[in-house]
Amino acid sequence: KAYNAAASGDTIYVIDDVTKDTALPENPSGKTIYFDLNGHSLTYSNNMVNRGTMYILDGTNAKNGSLNFTAGSVYNTGTLNIQSGNVTGTGTYAITTASGTVNIQGGIVSSNTTAIRTDGYNNIAINVSGGKVLSTNTP
Repeated sequence: KAYNAAASGDTIYVIDDVTKDTALPENPSGKTIYFDLNGHSLTYSNNMVNRGTMYILDGTNAKNGSLNFTAGSVYNTGTLNIQSGNVTGTGTYAITTASGTVNIQGGIVSSNTTAIRTDGYNNIAINVSGGKVLSTNTP
C-alpha cells in the first residue's frame, strides 16, 4: 500500500519480513523512490520494475536486510542505485537492466546464475564503486 501511495522523493520502510508472488507496482519514469529494507527480508517470485530512479538500501546499523528473487528480478530501465543490504536471485537474476544505469555503491548483489543481466545492448551503464557483485553458476 505504501508503495502505491509514495510520492517522488519518499522513503518506503519495510516493517516486516514478507513473501509475495505478485509484482510490486512499477516505479514510473520521473519518480524517485527510496526503498529501505530496514533489516527485513522480502522474497518475491515476480519482478520489481524500476523505470524512474530507485535507491535500495538498508538504513539499520547491521545493513543485513535482503530483497530475494526466486523468479523475476529488479527489472530496470531507469536509474537503479544499490547502497546497502542484499539483493539476491536464487534460480534467477538479481537485477535485469534493459536500458539505463545500475550503480552498485554498497551492499551485495548476488545470484547462483548471473547477478546482473543485460536485456539489450543500448544505453546501459553498470557502475560498481562499492559493495560486491557475486555470480556463481552451479551445475
